[in-house]
Amino acid sequence: MEEVGQLLLQDENENPMESLMFVDAIQRVGVDHHFEEEIEMILGRQYNCNWSKSVCFHGLHDVSLFFRLLRQQGYYVSADVFNNFKGKDGKFLEEVKQDVRGLMALYEAAQLSFHGETILDEAQDFSSLHLSAYLHPNYENENENLCCDDEDAIRNTLRHPQHKTIPRLTAKAFLHGDLLKGSKQWQKSLRELANMDFLIGKSTHQHELLQISKWWKDIGLAEELRNARNQPIKWYTGSMAILIHHPTLSSQRIELTKVIAFIHLLDDIFDLYGTIHQLTLFTHAINRWDHSAIDMLPSYMRMSYKALLDTTNQIANNIQKRHGHNPIDYMKATWGSLCNAFLVEARWFASSTGDHELPTTKEYLENGKVSTGVHVVLVHLFFLLGLGGGTDDDDNEINLNHTSKLTSSIATILRLWDDLGSSKWASLCEAFLVEARWFAFCVNPTSHVVLVHLFFLLGLGGLNHEINLDHTSKLSSSIAAILRLWDDFGSSKDEQQDGQDGSYITCYMKDEPNVSVKQARQHVVDMILNEWRNLNHECFRLNHFSASCFKRSSLNLARMVPLMYAYDENQRLPLLEEYIRNTLFDD
Repeated sequence: MEEVGQLLLQDENENPMESLMFVDAIQRVGVDHHFEEEIEMILGRQYNCNWSKSVCFHGLHDVSLFFRLLRQQGYYVSADVFNNFKGKDGKFLEEVKQDVRGLMALYEAAQLSFHGETILDEAQDFSSLHLSAYLHPNYENENENLCCDDEDAIRNTLRHPQHKTIPRLTAKAFLHGDLLKGSKQWQKSLRELANMDFLIGKSTHQHELLQISKWWKDIGLAEELRNARNQPIKWYTGSMAILIHHPTLSSQRIELTKVIAFIHLLDDIFDLYGTIHQLTLFTHAINRWDHSAIDMLPSYMRMSYKALLDTTNQIANNIQKRHGHNPIDYMKATWGSLCNAFLVEARWFASSTGDHELPTTKEYLENGKVSTGVHVVLVHLFFLLGLGGGTDDDDNEINLNHTSKLTSSIATILRLWDDLGSSKWASLCEAFLVEARWFAFCVNPTSHVVLVHLFFLLGLGGLNHEINLDHTSKLSSSIAAILRLWDDFGSSKDEQQDGQDGSYITCYMKDEPNVSVKQARQHVVDMILNEWRNLNHECFRLNHFSASCFKRSSLNLARMVPLMYAYDENQRLPLLEEYIRNTLFDD
């Protein structure tokens, strides 16, 4: 690891573009958590010294890579840089179509677009169109230089762009492809480190999975509710993927898995077991959060209710021991809102005759973003990571108006995919330290960052620089939207599911009776892309707070969505199965 770090800084001095390719390779094989300071130092210097010159000295591949690395690190770089690859007619130059490597890098860069960046929307369409053409059977005669490895690289880029793909899903392909073919010293050293890191991580994850399996067996809910999902491996895979960039967060992964397990369990209770009357009683009990409420519940609900309260209270107590504050009020509020949303859906789709009144698309999606459970996951994750521990009560208050966008985008994407498949700065001294780091690393902050910095330097923003829940709900809203839309993207159901579920597409076609199924599905795809733009903006905004781990974890939750809902014709999840094999079992 020390050797890779030394080579990384050495390459920066000798060959700036080579160092960017080195950083990209480190991130692709999933070992960037070892080199966070070095990567920040390199990108800060490169931004300050070379970004304005990038178009003069580099081609499409290098500019696209430079743009992507800087933007995902939190530096504002203008997408106008890609206008240099257009002609006077406003279209991309003809020679760009022949640059396969450049087209792949352009497609990757376009995934980080914000709203209003038309140039990146055009870049994604243009690069996707011409990369897909290279894969057409009749195209090989027009480009004899395209080999099988190139075709695989193009296919992987289109299917799994790095920004929207969970870490480690494509790491092995990169490790045994581009990195294996490389003969430079940094490539050899990185291969050795990546292989060693993978083996250590696999051992850690297997041990955590054993603990989760034992916990699930001990609480006995699989025996009590035999029709409910019994999938501890799948639940653990979710928390593993969300927190995979920090191997040391073992207890956090285990506790987050318990949260995910209960989200699925409650979903099954509402979907498969309860009558409307029973579910109403259960929802009231969850909102009361009192063990005495167990007496009013049907017998089959009592064990689940007690287990949820006991587990959540224990997680909150563990957080208090680690970080000095107990977030139980926030946690139980999320479980109440989740069950409220489940109950709304149960009432919507309760009729077995199909004559129930469908909600509007707006009603369905707004409620559906909550019923994804994204806000439950992110609120628990927020506190598990030690955030939200300031002494100012107002700072830590959950404000849905401030915190909804990030959760909403992820939940919307998740909700729609299901249809397709079925702060502040700390103090004056700390402000000076920020400036010292800028000068030490030769970083040129954006005007927005400078203004925010001056705001708090002048004492206008209070003393607590910790991120709070008010800063996260826009992000949470975006993730929830992504999940909801993915979840609804097709007619496929999750394994063992046969309850009465709704669909955004069904509601949309009721609201828009003249659209075809194909048009409705395209509308959902466009909405998912739009929510990713929201999510990109919210993650960029969070770079101004001390929340890098939370931001990356939230992104990983959104990236997990296609794995969870991309069913094949056999009602299986091949991407998820591949990810589980790669991270838990294969050598």
